[in-house]
Amino acid sequence: MNAKDKKILIIDDSPEDIEVVIENLKNDYAVLVGTDGQKGLDLAANEPRPDVILLDVMMPQMDGYETCRRLKENPETQDIDVIFVSGKDTTEEKLAGYDAGGSDYLIKPVQPEELVRKVKANTSRWMHRQLVAQETFAWQDGYAAFTVSPSALPRVLEYIANQEEHHRRMTFEEELKALLNKHGIEYDERYISA
Repeated sequence: MNAKDKKILIIDDSPEDIEVVIENLKNDYAVLVGTDGQKGLDLAANEPRPDVILLDVMMPQMDGYETCRRLKENPETQDIDVIFVSGKDTTEEKLAGYDAGGSDYLIKPVQPEELVRKVKANTSRWMHRQLVAQETFAWQDGYAAFTVSPSALPRVLEYIANQEEHHRRMTFEEELKALLNKHGIEYDERYISA
């Protein structure tokens, strides 16, 4: 998965602030925009779900804190990282964002380098959580098979080894694709031997 495959949802009611964020992320991410809390909730629940949400605090009808609480209450959206974006930089405001379920906080006016780095860090954390979840399911499946039939242990160990090798290969393959892409070289399946 390259960065452009990652989806960033902006929930903000300020056209100027939306424009700044889009200008800084559009080359590396697919960007969606919801102009109020409810539209943002609706967009976040659509497949494929965003990897990160940039959420304004001060919005009419439903503020960012309430929007975040609703995102975190919904099983379909609760694992999406939320970065609050606000003109208020008091400790109380930041703590309210974390209490609502936010994972990070940016102060307006947004500094482009900080925005890009925080989005990248949060998308990396999301990918790490996905890999951990996949490995956890593989181990749970293996444990369940072993508890049902101890004679299945050799097959379970083979399955787990294959899963681990697949993850290592996928990670290498993704890194290779990114490296080649960076240098303008098209990826070819022949670069990886089975």
